[in-house]
Amino acid sequence: MASTRSSSRSRSKSRPKSTPKKSTPKKPPTEKKSPAKRGTTSKSKSKASPKTFESSSFVLDDATKGRLALWKYHSGTYTPIDVQMNKFWEWSVTLLPIWLAPNLVTALGSLIVISTTGLLAYYDPQFLGVAPSWVIVVAAIGHFVYMTMDAIDGKQARRTGTSSPLGQLFDHGCDAFITNIVGVMCNCCLGYGSGPWSIGNVILNFNVFFLAQWEEYHTGTLNTNNGYFGLTEGQLAQISTMLSCALNRTWWEFNVPVLNLEAKYVLLMPMAFVTFSLALQSVHRVLFVIRQSKIPNNEKGEKEFNRFTALLQLLPQYSMYFLGIWLTSSDYYQTHPLSLFMLWGTSCTFYTTLVIVAQMSKSPIDYFGPATTITGPMFLAAAYLNRQYDFGTSGVTDFHVVVTWGIVLVGQYAYFVCGVCLDLSSHLGIKVFTIPAKK
Repeated sequence: MASTRSSSRSRSKSRPKSTPKKSTPKKPPTEKKSPAKRGTTSKSKSKASPKTFESSSFVLDDATKGRLALWKYHSGTYTPIDVQMNKFWEWSVTLLPIWLAPNLVTALGSLIVISTTGLLAYYDPQFLGVAPSWVIVVAAIGHFVYMTMDAIDGKQARRTGTSSPLGQLFDHGCDAFITNIVGVMCNCCLGYGSGPWSIGNVILNFNVFFLAQWEEYHTGTLNTNNGYFGLTEGQLAQISTMLSCALNRTWWEFNVPVLNLEAKYVLLMPMAFVTFSLALQSVHRVLFVIRQSKIPNNEKGEKEFNRFTALLQLLPQYSMYFLGIWLTSSDYYQTHPLSLFMLWGTSCTFYTTLVIVAQMSKSPIDYFGPATTITGPMFLAAAYLNRQYDFGTSGVTDFHVVVTWGIVLVGQYAYFVCGVCLDLSSHLGIKVFTIPAKK
């Protein structure tokens, strides 16, 4: 509008003054319109009428889709490493073709890191640290490629003019799942084995990511660092550790004096300190610092903000952490750590995704439902695998329990993820993995 007004002003200034002419009586206008006028009028009406789409409702109702469609992203602070890496990411996005959809960038990065991690797990399914060096290097490259594509998918969206809440939701959902994949990589490279160290390692990473989403639900701002150390630094540290394992794994098998622990276990101590401080900051900001009364009313929606409810929202996730550690004491985990690790991690991912959707759609977090649909099956599986419950002579084995748990969990998770994407894409009238051609 500003440019239109400016143009009209410039034209009016450049118009020469004309001498007044004698007024002549004008003919009264006829009521009959010319065909050209009729055509112009009908065309303008067709432009004014909005295009409607049939919106599906697999998971989200109309009110939730409406609030989610109006969501806007508010980022937190950046670290010095973020600022430097951003120069590389700005250059990297120029290498992408302009027709490549941002969600496809995210998906390709996720598929690459899943594939390279799958190769690593194939050579070391029990987390013993026996994978060949070249496999570890390939996995580290896959991690870096994912990190880069995860950083430039938003830049590609702005570059192509296709930014949308669906893209942000798809990005965060993939990040939640890849957090578990990164845990598999670290377990295989450092050889944490089939014990509580393998689960504890990924809890440190996952907890920071989960609490960041929980904090964003209550404050409206996503904080992934403390101003000095955060997501980017953690990813670069993981990649560097993987490359050091490929170069010489014995460095991490060195026994540290006084502590009487191998270096790979001592590594988790500073990692635990950093992640615990980040988690403590999130909890402190939600419960004691940020007042929800300062959040604009249009950002509140149907969210539940009181402190007691905020603590209840943490219960399903922390219950799964406890159950994951309990799973490591079972005989089945000792022989098949990868399968149980992935099922446990997918359970954590599922609830985190529920929090992300609730945050973006300004809806209440469903923490009662996951108690029966996510935590419940995990508890039954853990109780059986730890011989706390027995089906008697029914012929049920550990394998049957794990497969049943996997079908129930993966079926729910896949339906929810696909349903949310389809509901929102149909509501917004956009495609998930393609950019519509400009007419």
